[in-house]
Amino acid sequence: MRLQSLAFCEAKNEPSQWDFECLDLNDVNLIVGMNASGKTRTLNVLHSLAALLAGRRHSSLLSARFIAKFAGPPPSRKPIEYSVVTEPSRVYSERLVIAGKDVLTRSKSGRGSIRAEKLTQKLVRQMIPFKVPVNQVAVFAKRDSLQHPFLEPLYRWGESVLYLRFGTPMGKAQFFAVESSALKKQQSPDVNNPTVTFLSGVNRFGVSKFVRPIIQDMNAVGFPVTDINVKPPTTIRIQSSLGNVVSLSADESDLTCETDQNSMSDGMFRTLAVLVHIQHALLANPNPVILIDDIGEGLDYERSNALIKVTRKKAIAKKIQVVMTTNDRHVMNNVPLQEWHVLERKGQSVTFHNYGNSKAVFDEFMFTGMSNFDFFHSGMFSEARAEN
Repeated sequence: MRLQSLAFCEAKNEPSQWDFECLDLNDVNLIVGMNASGKTRTLNVLHSLAALLAGRRHSSLLSARFIAKFAGPPPSRKPIEYSVVTEPSRVYSERLVIAGKDVLTRSKSGRGSIRAEKLTQKLVRQMIPFKVPVNQVAVFAKRDSLQHPFLEPLYRWGESVLYLRFGTPMGKAQFFAVESSALKKQQSPDVNNPTVTFLSGVNRFGVSKFVRPIIQDMNAVGFPVTDINVKPPTTIRIQSSLGNVVSLSADESDLTCETDQNSMSDGMFRTLAVLVHIQHALLANPNPVILIDDIGEGLDYERSNALIKVTRKKAIAKKIQVVMTTNDRHVMNNVPLQEWHVLERKGQSVTFHNYGNSKAVFDEFMFTGMSNFDFFHSGMFSEARAEN
């Protein structure tokens, strides 16, 4: 299943209102914009939608409205539209439409109706009533692969979304305390701790499928790594009553000693962490969605460009959906304009300018031979949308 578009509004008619009409998504997407224009906030909205669908967000509901359109799972690819309005600690309304037909509706009382596929031994499709907790979305609370199989793709999509914040330390100060006997039993990843995700990847998928591609990607980005392991750090001593303290460690071809997590540069560690999480997502989910905020932040020109190329190559080869944000000119210049969404904020509202809604001006600029950053800096995208 693939997210095609999303409209969002938060705190409607209040001083803190923030909204965008429609974000139309491709397979590979780069959201660009000035500081404080809403790039990170847009990824937060996508992540919040995923959390709702996967049942991970109940008590923290705020006043918001989501309207999401998906291309359904193959082979039919039936269009799916899901809309939900939330209030603090309550779902106000909810509707799911597949191929133009209502299959689920609910009100703020938690009451609603849903299509049931099998009420008897024979296949009988009929809308039946239900009541769910007021703070849970019905598309999660009513999951039933027999009676309501059309809800499963929404749940799997929500579970598949991986949100990586490249501009943060990415867990560099996070270590992992565990008994030695438990190292080979770790199965669950942790987006906040790449050491845990690495252990999960090795245990679930093996060195050949999991570790070797990460080593190849690190070399492609410009870090000459020959091996990656999880070991006790060598440049810092940490004691824990929970067991041995371990972290990521890398062998580099131009060094005679190991480089432990503590002594890695911030750029090297963040790159390693991102590649670890992405490789795990690719192996754990058939069609993951990867969100990367501030990709390339803090990397030098060559490595920033290389990381972009590696990420785009993976997305295209594996046919996955990637949404990245940046305001870095080097990143902009290495992502085709056809994959851009230029974010323009005016007060409380955000507009996205892209190849789909401003094709003529995008095409015209590409013929100039100027850099992509010049397109962003000139503001031509805004003029084009106004003319349309």
